[in-house]
This record gives sequence, C-alpha cells and structure tokens, in this order.
Amino acid sequence: MMLQKKQLEKERRRVIKGLPKWEGIIRGSLMKYYLTCGNKGCQCHRGYKHGPYWYVIVNFGIGRQKAYKIRKEEAKIMKEGIKRYEELWEGLCKIGKLNIEIMRLRRK
Repeated sequence: MMLQKKQLEKERRRVIKGLPKWEGIIRGSLMKYYLTCGNKGCQCHRGYKHGPYWYVIVNFGIGRQKAYKIRKEEAKIMKEGIKRYEELWEGLCKIGKLNIEIMRLRRK
C-alpha cells in the first residue's frame, strides 16, 4: 500500500512538472467567419463573402460570451494559447484524480 501511494505521489509530481507555463494561456474558442455586407450590388451576395475575420470567443458563464476580433497573424498565437489551456485542464483533472486516490490510500 505504501509503495502504491509513493507511485501515485511520483506520478502527481510528474504531471505537475509537465503542466504548461501560465503565460499565453487562453480559455476560449478560435472562430473564422465570412460575412456579407449591406450593399446589395456587392459580390458577397453572389457567394464571394468578405473575410475571413478571426475571433476568439470567451464564455464568462451561462449566456455570457464575448467575441474579441483578432488579426489573421494573431490566430496562430491564439490557437497555441487555447492548446495550452486544454493541456492545463487535462493536467488539473489528472492531478485531482491522483489526489483522490492518494487520500483514499491514506484512510486505509
């Protein structure tokens, strides 16, 4: 039992060490939109829409979203930040699971 607890603690330290750096983390979704304008004679009404326009969409709770327009060059940076957030979330979930297992072993 003690060996298993030590292995779990070692795994937890490994997961913590592998977490991404906090700088650049973005919690949101990257979206690309093509739009039509109000000019009826514009080619966008015949299938050649304006864009792409890039946005990062962030949720602040139920029914509360904000869209931040970004430049095309920033889309790659935002995508990387979103990936880091997903890695951080997965790591936190693993740590939580390991903490529960360690706590259960301490009770025995």
